[in-house]
Amino acid sequence: MWPAARLSPTSVPALPASVTMVRGLSQVGAPVSLLADTLVALVRDASGLPVPGVAVTWSATDGSVAQLDAITSSDGLARATWQRGVAPAGVATAQSGSATASAYAASDVQRFSSVGDNNRTVCATGVSGGLYCWGEMTNASSVPSVSEGATLCISGLYSGVQCRNAPVRVADSPPFVQIALTFKVGCGLTDQGALWCWGYTASSEPSVTSGCSTVLGGYLCRRPIPALGGVVFAEIVQAGAGICGRTGAGAVWCWGHESNREDRILAPARIDLPQPAVSLAWNAWTSFGSYPPATSAFDAAGVAYSIGTQFNGLPGTGARDLRHFSAGGHSQIIEYGRTECRVTTTSPTVAACTNEQRSCNKCSGSPPIPPFTLAPGGVISALRADYLGSGACAIDAAGALHCVAPSQPTKEFRSPGQSFLALGGARCALHRDRTVRCRGTNRLGELGVGVQGGESYSFSVVRLP
Repeated sequence: MWPAARLSPTSVPALPASVTMVRGLSQVGAPVSLLADTLVALVRDASGLPVPGVAVTWSATDGSVAQLDAITSSDGLARATWQRGVAPAGVATAQSGSATASAYAASDVQRFSSVGDNNRTVCATGVSGGLYCWGEMTNASSVPSVSEGATLCISGLYSGVQCRNAPVRVADSPPFVQIALTFKVGCGLTDQGALWCWGYTASSEPSVTSGCSTVLGGYLCRRPIPALGGVVFAEIVQAGAGICGRTGAGAVWCWGHESNREDRILAPARIDLPQPAVSLAWNAWTSFGSYPPATSAFDAAGVAYSIGTQFNGLPGTGARDLRHFSAGGHSQIIEYGRTECRVTTTSPTVAACTNEQRSCNKCSGSPPIPPFTLAPGGVISALRADYLGSGACAIDAAGALHCVAPSQPTKEFRSPGQSFLALGGARCALHRDRTVRCRGTNRLGELGVGVQGGESYSFSVVRLP
């Protein structure tokens, strides 16, 4: 929950210092329609605490906004609905004192075939092809054409880092059906199972690496190139600093980058499992120094094998560490920070998450997270970490999406029904209308809504500049 506002019966509410549009930030809807997401504005004081009991006024450049709350709640929140007008696009504004925040709506936006993110950078392909990227640029070697469309980030934590606030087409590519993106390498999978990669790649084919820079063990390519020709993949997943793929016959391959610190490339290698793999799990970054699997491979009996290394959780390092850690009955497992979530074959509609008290250098100072569950409504098809609320997100086979934040329920998100097709990573998802929608902080332009700053608790529609 938000920190309790310090307000006695006789005290005067603090002065509003900032307003953030935390829900309904960016939407798509037909002219003269009532937009699906309620607008929610969060008012904070100069110390960053929510301000209760103050008025918020609303206005719109297109259509009309109807307020639902005369004053902010105890959490500093005020709500409104937005009825679109006839213009192709519009802006709605919430104002409290002199502070303002805006929401955006349009009749149409860019449509995509796939999306992948590493929490700070997002890449997607258009339905007709072409690779688009946004968010952090400077430190993401997996992003083609780094400087194109980039500006300096406004966040003080990333001073001097280049960011994109909205998608920019950075390279030609076929339309991918899946994208796996780390900080050092990105890969896309076509509907025919062909693999294309960019960033750090170990491809040795001179015809496709023309124009790439030579680095230790391979190449740095700022455009997608064909990779592992002849191997047909059924899925690819982010696996620590690398990427792993599964073929239709159940073989698992891993490749990518040695670590997040060195420019050393891991050549693609086949990981031999005792039984063919039927699925792979997406694993978020965990700690350096403990034992996190880079990915988990599952056989038909639900036996899970972790593929990683003792030091950094990367696939394929040294002796290709392969560890069996489940007697069976699992279909999804993720680990991030101290938290682990599992889906079992006996309860395929529920992800059970616990707070593991293991070493985690990225978790210092973080309070323990109580056990929690996710139940979108049907059989869970994808499970991801959710850094916004220190929880997790799950999507079922029908497209219902739930994000649970056990310590910050204000930041939870639920979209029942047939809404979403896939989760791209820790922050973005592909909607059934082929829009990409992202949630979380926006310090680096990761939401792709054309501006930096603020955060969104709901999944906001990515738009072009």
